[in-house]
This record gives sequence, structure tokens and C-alpha cells, in this order.
Amino acid sequence: MIKKLILIGVLLLAVLYGAGVVYSDTHFLPNTYVDGVRLDGQGTEKETTVNGNAPVLTIVQNSTTGEQIKQTIDLADAGYNATYKVRDLLAGQNHLLWFKSLFSKTELTGVEKAAGYNTSRLLDKLNELYSFKEENIIEPVDAHVEIQDGVLVLVPEENNLMIDKEAAQKEITDAIAAIISGESVKEIDLTDNYAQATVKVADIESIFAQMVQELTKKVTITISDSKSEVLEDKDLKNLYIIENNELAVDQDKLDTLVNRIHDDNYVSNNEFINKSKLKNDLEEALTTSGDQTVSVDWIETDTPSYVNNRIEVSISKQTLYYYEDNELIFTSPIVSAAPGVTPLGTFEVTKIDGSSILSGPTWEERVEYWIGFDPTGVHKGFHDASWRDEFGGDIYLTDPSHGCVNMPTDMVARLWDLVHLGTPVIIYN
Repeated sequence: MIKKLILIGVLLLAVLYGAGVVYSDTHFLPNTYVDGVRLDGQGTEKETTVNGNAPVLTIVQNSTTGEQIKQTIDLADAGYNATYKVRDLLAGQNHLLWFKSLFSKTELTGVEKAAGYNTSRLLDKLNELYSFKEENIIEPVDAHVEIQDGVLVLVPEENNLMIDKEAAQKEITDAIAAIISGESVKEIDLTDNYAQATVKVADIESIFAQMVQELTKKVTITISDSKSEVLEDKDLKNLYIIENNELAVDQDKLDTLVNRIHDDNYVSNNEFINKSKLKNDLEEALTTSGDQTVSVDWIETDTPSYVNNRIEVSISKQTLYYYEDNELIFTSPIVSAAPGVTPLGTFEVTKIDGSSILSGPTWEERVEYWIGFDPTGVHKGFHDASWRDEFGGDIYLTDPSHGCVNMPTDMVARLWDLVHLGTPVIIYN
């Protein structure tokens, strides 16, 4: 009798199991979902297609505080739409293990679907992300060397927060493509998509050590037998700037130093320090390793006492400076020849003339103003150059003078009215 009951029970279970298998071919099993949409008990089997819900993606990003933040994007806002064929969903059920659906929720995955989204609307949603907003984008800062209040400082790199938008967008669109192909993607980590500093502290530690060593030197400026100045520590460091993690002389501060030394030791218009030579010598000392000594060069002239002016010319800056009582009265752009062709050194005005003819082996030009400064007064001088439309800059490198100093007519006319025979002329590179 017991055997008979067992046999009947087995047969009933077999019939029930078979009925479940057959039922699952045409009906959705209990607790069955796709994309969060419940399929059983909805009469879904009568339809041809079923629309799935749009997934919600969690986007992991870095923040300006150094912590990670998470934001969500509902792909429905990006026009996401997924359509499943009912027959494909039914086929996707586990018919043999149908009974498991009686006890737990079943999410159908890997079922083919027709899906897409609106690219423009997705980009609009991405631009709302924390890392895509302009106020949160901070470019990385490379490690570098600075001089801060006379102290050499190695400043570490800062990676900050500048996301690679193209890479981030690709990572998100790739994830959506994976979702469309049937994969389950809930979270996208963008924390590897931020720009990094290209120069690290370790990259420039040796450079920094060399700079520290270079700036431990002293530069002694000998002004006279009984007077000198020493540049060291903070006073020395403040004469430098850092360019591309290399030491360079701060030209403005060097000019200030040279002018101060000149003014502090000024004797008269007939006896003063040669500023151009002092600047060149100091710049060489500052860019040479080890302790250095620079001796000033004094200019002494027999200029009559009523002549209280001087002319300075910088070849590299292509500029003429005119001084009275040690005060800069005006500057003028010029065109010279290369250093040497336009002579360098200390001269004086030896000839002042009006309309003149300048000539050479292959050229002849008339000028209205002539201020000669070579010993003869006729070979090298300042003069107008009506044939030129521009002065200054780099013109002298491609269209130089024959050795004279060309000036705009109005400027040389002004100079012509002010200078005297014997006015000092100082020309430096």
C-alpha cells in the first residue's frame, strides 16, 4: 500500500513538473522580470512586444575635496528605449527549473532586444555631471621650482581635477552599448579619466639640488679700492627667476641693482660708473658657477661742465636712451648693424652737421641730420633714414645699417638740438 502511495505521489509530481514545463512555454512564470518590469500576471503573453525600463547608471567621480562622489543618470532622460519580443522572453525562461520561480525573483538576462538612445540628450545629461562643470575643472600643476621671498622652494605637483571628457563619454557610451547587448552594468568608475601632472617632484629633485648649490655662491662687486658690495643669500636669489625649471637672471631686477649702484656712487657727468659694462659683467657672474668678483668700470671724460647729457645705445634692444642730469629724457627705436660693425664702447660726439651725403661702394643717401661719434666724425654717427618705414625690433638682423645708427627723423632732430660736441656716447650690446 505504501509503495502504491509513493508511486502515485511520484506520478503526480511528474505530471505537475511536466505541466510546469509546458506552461512556461506559453506563460511567464511567477516573479519573473526583465529590466525591472514584472512579466507574470500582466497578460503580457497576449502582446507581441514588451518595453523594458531604462536603467539608472551610477557615475563615480573625483571631487575637489579629494573624495569620490557618486551621481546617477537615468537613461530614460537620454531617450533610452528597449523593446523585447514576447516569444524571445518566453524562450529565455528556464523551463526545466520553472519551480524555482515559486520561491524567488527571476530577472531575465541575455535576451535579445531592440534598444537605442538619443545621443544629444545623453550629452546634455553628462554635462550636468560634477566633473563636467567648468567651475569644477582645475588643470593639473606640474612640480616646479620657485623663488619665494628669497628662498628656493620645490613645489610639488597637483593633479587637481580636469577630466578627459572624450574618454569619459566613451566609457559611458561603451557601458550603454554593453547594456544594449545584454550585459548588466550598474556603475561606471570615471576616476581614471583625469589628467595628471606630467612633471613630478622626483623628476626635478636633482635639478633643485643643483640650483640650491648654484645659489650658495657670493658675487662681490668692487666699486673702488675701499668700497665693495657682496651679493649672497636672499639678495643674490632675488636677482633670479625660474623659467622652465631653470635659473635665469631677472633683467628688471638686475637693471634696478645696476641703476642703484650707479646712482649711489655718482660723482659727476664727467665721472660715473659704466652701467652697461657693469650689467654685462654681473649677468656673466650670475650665470657662472662658484664665487665671482666683478669690478666696476669708471667713465671719466673731459666734457665741458655745461654739457650735462649722455647718449646710450643698446644693440640688443635696438633702443637709444638720452639722459640729462642722470635723468632719462627720451628713448628712440633705432636700426643698427650687428655688434662690432656698429662699434661697441665709449665715444663722444665729434661732429654735428645738417644735410649731408652718405656714400659707400654701392650706395649713396642724403640725410638731414648727422651726429658723428667716431674720432673723425664722418664714418659713424646718428642720422635720419627716410628710406625706412620701421625702426627697432629685429630689423637690424635682416636689414641692418652700414654701421651707423639709423633713427626716425623726428627723434634724431630732437637729439640734434640737444647734444654738444663732447657729449658722451656709450654703445653696448
